Amino acid sequence: MRSAKRRQLSLFAVLFDLRNAFGEIRHNLIRTSLKYHNMPDQFVDLFNSIYCNFNVSVSCNNTITAPIHVQRGVLQGDPSSPLLFNICFNSLIKVLDSPNYRKLGFIWGNKASQSTNWLQYADDAALIARDQKAAQGLASLFDSWCSWAKMEIRIDKCNSFAMVKQKSVYCQILPNISINVGKIPPTPIGESFRYLGRMFDFDLKGELEKQDIVTMLTKLLQITFKLIYRHL
Repeated sequence: MRSAKRRQLSLFAVLFDLRNAFGEIRHNLIRTSLKYHNMPDQFVDLFNSIYCNFNVSVSCNNTITAPIHVQRGVLQGDPSSPLLFNICFNSLIKVLDSPNYRKLGFIWGNKASQSTNWLQYADDAALIARDQKAAQGLASLFDSWCSWAKMEIRIDKCNSFAMVKQKSVYCQILPNISINVGKIPPTPIGESFRYLGRMFDFDLKGELEKQDIVTMLTKLLQITFKLIYRHL
């Protein structure tokens, strides 16, 4: 964003939220992804031994329900679960890395290799595009992939943001980007959005981050003072 603002280049960003992503990933998709990435048969057999005929029962009021067959989701607390999830998403990343989609991304440096069209950290996804048409194309691709993978996009948790140069003035605008379920809510003019815990806004002066730090430190100091006075 700083590079775009310094060079007054158009930049469009869309943040996506998936409903219960780790709990909704289909077991058949995981199996297909493992084979697609040429994982050894022993690893696929190990996955099947854990996830095939996987059932859970719920205990309530001194009774236990009948076994419930689980056909989606990865196991919580299993160190391999994030890897299995990422392997499934890698099929999307490989498509995004193709020349036709890479050219839709934002070039943040002086070299063609210094460009990006997608950021993915676990289930936190964000597209970065050079203009609205490119952003719409990437959003439509992700929407199609989610439909194929049977993953649900929570449009109420999604967000879009854009900066462009209009009539010799570099400013924030309201992007118009949609997927099948509706229009992705744009960041209001002058307001911020959060990605991976960090605040971003058009001004990029760091005031929001400073405010977050002061608020957090104030809460921690209040807790500390209460603990000290309790033992006096």
